[in-house]
Amino acid sequence: MHDGLAAISATGAEMGLPYFLALLGEALGKAGKPDVGLVEIDRALATANRRGARFQLSEMLRLKGDLLTMLSKSRLPEAEACFREAIDVAERQGAKLPKLQATMSFARLLAGKGEPAQARALLQPAYDAITEGRDLIDLKAAATLLADLRAQ
Repeated sequence: MHDGLAAISATGAEMGLPYFLALLGEALGKAGKPDVGLVEIDRALATANRRGARFQLSEMLRLKGDLLTMLSKSRLPEAEACFREAIDVAERQGAKLPKLQATMSFARLLAGKGEPAQARALLQPAYDAITEGRDLIDLKAAATLLADLRAQ
């Protein structure tokens, strides 16, 4: 991934670069290096802000929040702020699936803090807003998360 990003950057092209950097950040987090992944997400956000590229801003903010939750409990307020902003951006863009994804991440954070009722109250409307594609992986995951939250 690093080589591919270097090749893209060498051409001077930046279209898609913020999202690719965010994907690298996500991969690093999954590889157990959330601190290094966070550097890439911050780079992605800086590039997006510099270019006014807001297309995948919600996703980048969600990924940043997810990485922050992996680091330490002291970073949870920052993660919460990322999730709130991701939800707000997705809502303003009318992007229901990114809103659901960000809401799921925020709901997991709330549940982890012992607030399953608040998590469920946040997640249910985002889930209900999507009326088609219930067989999509994200919608199945949201349904499972809602069931888990009801059981808590």
